[in-house]
Amino acid sequence: MQDTENKTANLYNTTTERNKISDTARLPDFVLGGAPKSATSSLNAILQAHDSVFIRGENDFFTIDDVAQHPNYLFLRENVLHDYEGDFDELLGWYKSLFTAAGSNQKIGDYSTNYFASTKAPYRIRELLPQCKLIFMLRDPVE
Repeated sequence: MQDTENKTANLYNTTTERNKISDTARLPDFVLGGAPKSATSSLNAILQAHDSVFIRGENDFFTIDDVAQHPNYLFLRENVLHDYEGDFDELLGWYKSLFTAAGSNQKIGDYSTNYFASTKAPYRIRELLPQCKLIFMLRDPVE
């Protein structure tokens, strides 16, 4: 519950900063996701350590209102559940602000283990980031 509250606070305490984000702010060049226990977090850590890659922590932007995917992520503000489509401009400003610290020579990555199982994330990623590369980790569930 503490993590959910922190994410919500971080999202809404930066309204002024979000409004300053340029329309030309860079969005991710790739999206990293994967099945549970498939080393997705390990690959994320390896990529974060590389100088030419910029990845923020897991943010769940494309599943922010996907209650079926993660019911414990009911981000509430004034008792209102986020609506990806309805709050898109505000959420997009927040999402772009996550990547402003990326260097001009760095590839930007988005990382979430929730994207893999989501029925909403693939369509949203395709719509917002049509040219991005998808890196999804899989594993044999028997092994």
